[in-house]
Amino acid sequence: MGLFEAFLARRGVIDPLAVVEVLEAVCKQRPRIGQLALREQLLSVGEVCDVLDRQLESRLPFGAIAVDLGYLTEGELGGLLQLQQKTSPKGAEVLRSRGLLDASSLSQLEAQYTSDLGSQYAGDTQDVAATDLLATQGLSLLLAQVRSMTPFAPAVAAALAHANAGAFDPLRVTSELAKDRELSVRFERMARLPWFDRGAERGPLALASELGPARTHELLLALTFVDVFDRNATRASLTSHAVGIGAIAHTLAGWSKVVDPTFLAVAGLWHDVGRLLFCRSAELDRAALGSDEEEFPTSSHLIERMRFGFDHAVLGELALRLWGFPEELSSLVGLHHYYRPQSGMSAARRMTLGLLEAADLLEHGIGARDSSQLGRLEGLWTRFGLAEALPLAVVRERWLELRDVRAAALSAFDDFRAPRPGATPG
Repeated sequence: MGLFEAFLARRGVIDPLAVVEVLEAVCKQRPRIGQLALREQLLSVGEVCDVLDRQLESRLPFGAIAVDLGYLTEGELGGLLQLQQKTSPKGAEVLRSRGLLDASSLSQLEAQYTSDLGSQYAGDTQDVAATDLLATQGLSLLLAQVRSMTPFAPAVAAALAHANAGAFDPLRVTSELAKDRELSVRFERMARLPWFDRGAERGPLALASELGPARTHELLLALTFVDVFDRNATRASLTSHAVGIGAIAHTLAGWSKVVDPTFLAVAGLWHDVGRLLFCRSAELDRAALGSDEEEFPTSSHLIERMRFGFDHAVLGELALRLWGFPEELSSLVGLHHYYRPQSGMSAARRMTLGLLEAADLLEHGIGARDSSQLGRLEGLWTRFGLAEALPLAVVRERWLELRDVRAAALSAFDDFRAPRPGATPG
């Protein structure tokens, strides 16, 4: 299923690694379209071989190639996909067989998942079955790649191990960073950015001690963001968009007092890591989305779901969980395209998510110099109840301040973009 398993991971019902294992098990047991076409006598053995030969030259699905060659009609392919869905094992069945969920709990969780889907979409959600069918294969492939990656440079990984709140050791953190002189220097420089608010010249040990565990952890995640997101022309806009959102989110959080500004800024940096993973995938042709995304930049997640069955938010959340990122940050990444808050969400969490989504919308508007995006804020403010903490009139009055902090952040982060071989996943 894919999306259901992602929902279970977000709720803490199953471990992120279990998501990968369930998806892989479903994919292995699912009958192939070619096998079904042979069984239903829609294709001959020779035609199946022709299609398989073509697949060696492209990444297109078996069914799409068969239709292109004239071996199947679109109606026949649709029937085979429905048959595949009916005869494939469900993720829920695998979870039950492994003792991860019982029937009673599963029934309750499926009802909650259906309600959750209503929060994700503004319109009809009746295409869930087809979406989940697509999602299983694509997510399984990408998450298998994610498991083999590490976003952290060795010194950062070692420092993070000593930056946890329960066992914070600033001396060990700085001694690990000192093993990488360039990283240690960048740690000091980044600590002087407004997001971390440590303007005076200090050494790494004094900085880590003063920052404390949470802020030190966030600073290391921000440094890792710089290393992970590429600087080439294809992905430069993705990096700039993430930095812009981080800056705007930091400012909105400061105005509202709902959430720690630095936490929301770092969440803004990582919110589109799923899109980065899409770009790097050799399995999915995300380039095909290019023209659609240029025309509808704020609806890219919907276009992805139509093409792949899941979007970059779901992929990003699961990747961050597999890499050991904080639960609250990972969850925000997965939720950042929800149309409305989930039922039962606390007021603070609801408004935190709303502020991140507002930063996303505002960044698109400022980046494109399109002030008409302000008109879309009213609905978002209403759905997430943001007026309780930050009147929309304040945002409209201070629009130019958001533009300026975005520009300042883009300039500041440019200074940190030094290539670091081996630190980038992939």
